[in-house]
Amino acid sequence: IFDKGVERQGIAVSNALVTRTIQADPGLQGEGGVFDRGRFETLLANNQLSEATFVEIMRTRLAREQLASALGVSGSAPEQILKPIFAHRLERRVAEIVPVPRAVFTDVKDPDPAQLEAFYKERQRSFMAPEYRALTIVSFNAEDMAKGIAVPEDKLKEEYQQREAEFEVRETRDAEQFVLPTKEDADRVFAEIQKGKDFAAAARAATGGAPIATGALSKDGLAQQAPAMAEAVFASSKPGLVAPTQSPFGWHIFRVLKINPARKTSFEEAKAELAKAMAREQAIEALYQVANKVEDALAGGGKLDEVAKQHALSVQRVAATDQLGRDPKAQPIAGLAGKPEILRVAFSTEGGRDSRLTELGGDAYFIVRVEGVTPPAPRPLAEVKTLAVAAWKDDQREAMAKARAQALAEKAKTGGDLAALVAGERGLKVMLPAPFTRTAADPAHGLTPQLASLLFDAKPDEVVVAATPDGHAVAKLKSIVPADPAKEPALYAQFKEQLRQQMGGDIIAQYSTSIRAKTKVEINRAAFDKLM
Repeated sequence: IFDKGVERQGIAVSNALVTRTIQADPGLQGEGGVFDRGRFETLLANNQLSEATFVEIMRTRLAREQLASALGVSGSAPEQILKPIFAHRLERRVAEIVPVPRAVFTDVKDPDPAQLEAFYKERQRSFMAPEYRALTIVSFNAEDMAKGIAVPEDKLKEEYQQREAEFEVRETRDAEQFVLPTKEDADRVFAEIQKGKDFAAAARAATGGAPIATGALSKDGLAQQAPAMAEAVFASSKPGLVAPTQSPFGWHIFRVLKINPARKTSFEEAKAELAKAMAREQAIEALYQVANKVEDALAGGGKLDEVAKQHALSVQRVAATDQLGRDPKAQPIAGLAGKPEILRVAFSTEGGRDSRLTELGGDAYFIVRVEGVTPPAPRPLAEVKTLAVAAWKDDQREAMAKARAQALAEKAKTGGDLAALVAGERGLKVMLPAPFTRTAADPAHGLTPQLASLLFDAKPDEVVVAATPDGHAVAKLKSIVPADPAKEPALYAQFKEQLRQQMGGDIIAQYSTSIRAKTKVEINRAAFDKLM
C-alpha cells in the first residue's frame, strides 16, 4: 500500500543516489571510511541476495523515506504539547513495599470432612470433568496410498527423460577476490601478483584486509551482478588469476581456486527419488478419486463402516476424548493429540451423526462419527480430594495474607514504621524499588501495575494495600519525583524521539487507509483458481 503511494506521487530514485547511499553505509566501509567491496559481498552472501536485488531493495527503501519525509513523518510535536505529556508520563514515585505472600503461612491444617464437603460444593465448578466424546474416525492419506504403488520402469525412464535438465548440475568455481577503486590500482596490483607476489599479501597491502572467499560461483548467478565479470571468471579451463574486471563498485581481481565440473545424475542414481515422487503424484490423484467415491457412497445412504471397509480405509475408534485429545486420565490419545482439525470437527458435530468429509493438510481426508457425548460433570469428591484439600488450604493462606496486609496497613497509617512493624517476622521485609512511573512493574521488589496505579492516586505518607499474584502487598508512598525536561535533557530527548516515531506511525497508518480507499482491488482469478 505504501509503495502504491510512492507510485501515485511519482517518486523516483536515481542509480547514483542508490550507489551513494550504499557506499556511505558505515557498516560497508573499511579503514578511512572508504567503501569496502568485500564487506558488501559478505552482506549479500549472508542474506542470499544478488547485487541487483539488494539495489532494488535499497531503491524501494529510499523512495519510501522520501514519501515519509513529504508526509511530515519526521516532524515533531510542539513543546507546548510535549512538556505536559512528558510531565505526566515520566513523573515517578518513591515507595516502600512489604509483600505478604501466601507462602509464608505454612501452618495451615487440613480441613475436617465437613469443611471439605462444604468447600467442594461451593467450588464444584472448579472440579468439573470436561465433555468427552466417543468417536469413530475414518481416514485416508496420500502417504499410505503411495506405499502400495509400484511405478513401472518404462514410466520412470520416460519421466527421467522429460526432466533430464533437472539432473544436470552446472559447473561452479570456488574463488577469492578483492576490490580496488580504480583500474590503475587494479592493473598495478595484478601485475605484482603475476610477478610472484602472494595473492593474500597483495590484497592486504592494497585494501588493508584479506581476500574474500566467494564460495561456489555459478556463471549465471555471477552474470546477474556483472555479465563481463562472469565471462572473465569462467573463461579459463584451469584455476588461476583473472584479469581485473569492473562492476559498479570497483575493479575486481579474482583468483579461481577450484573448478567443480558440470555433472549429470544418472537414471540409476535418480531412480529411487523418481519412483517416490511419481508414486506420490499418483497417490494424490487416487486420493481425490477415493474422496469422491466416499462422498457419493455416503450421500447414497451407505453406512460409514461399510464404506470404510469397501475402500480399505483406516478406522480408529476412540472410547472417550476431550477437546485436547486426552483420555479421562489426561493421557494423550494416539492419532488425536496434536491434530486440532480432527478434534474441532469432532466437537462441532452433533452426537450420533457423521461429519462431512474434511480435507486435512492437502494430502489427507477424514470423517468423524460421534458415537456418544458425555457432558461436563463434577468429579466425585473422592476422586479430587487431593486437589480440593490443596485448593482449600490455598484459600486459607490467601485470607491470612490479606488479613496480615490489612493489619500492617492500619498500623502504618497511624504512624508505624513499616520496617519496624515487620522486623523479625519470617518471610516479610521492606522492599525499595527504584523510582517508578505510572505503568511500571518491578515484581522482584513487590511492585505490580495495580500497586503502582494506587500509589499514583495517593499522597506522600499514604498507605495502600493491593492483591498480588503471590498474595497481598502493603505500600507507603514516600515522595513524588516530578519529570523536569530542564533537569533531565537526555531523557526528554529520548521521549521526544519516541513520541515522534509514534506520531509518524499514526500518520503512515492514516495515509495507508487513505490509499486503500482510493485504490481499486482486483482479484487475479487465474492465480486464485491455481492456488485452490
